[in-house]
Amino acid sequence: YPLGLWNQGETRTFDYVCWYGNERRAKVTTITIQDIDYECFGMAHCLRIEWILRDKEGSGRPLDHRVYVFAPNQGMVSEAKAN
Repeated sequence: YPLGLWNQGETRTFDYVCWYGNERRAKVTTITIQDIDYECFGMAHCLRIEWILRDKEGSGRPLDHRVYVFAPNQGMVSEAKAN
């Protein structure tokens, strides 16, 4: 996903294609910045995002829905299945 400036509460959508054997499937990922600078597990300046994966065609029902937390110099430090 593109890096660059994001704002808290901002949502961006990305379209792409995945291969399943010989079959191509169009997917859509939606990323929302939940917290852009907060403390997590005693680490300052963390980033929390909501990530949703859907098929581009069809019901639009989420295939996967998670919340990820990233910390400077650590990478991903937490992951939770969202409701």
